[in-house]
Amino acid sequence: MKAGKLETAGKYDEALKLYAQAIELKGRFTPFVYHNRGILYLHRVKASQKRQSRIADPQRAIADFSTSIELGAASKEEPNRGLEKITTRANLDEATKLLGQESHVRR
Repeated sequence: MKAGKLETAGKYDEALKLYAQAIELKGRFTPFVYHNRGILYLHRVKASQKRQSRIADPQRAIADFSTSIELGAASKEEPNRGLEKITTRANLDEATKLLGQESHVRR
């Protein structure tokens, strides 16, 4: 929740540090942490004017969404398995689309 508040305030770097700490704990909510960090990367790329960020952040989001899906699929808990079926898959598609658009602009 703290990371979400920081993200809302535009303090992306601080929010990313909190997500990294939560991932290190490797608890039962880790798939959700990866998902939420991927969302942060999507929001940051949409807010950024920097070309480097517009390439790197979708790549990071894709990696986090993929990890979230993998961890969720391996989980015995239904909410974690549901990540692949609903939001994470849609966000993965969005990040892939953003990366593709930016790649076309660079050419």
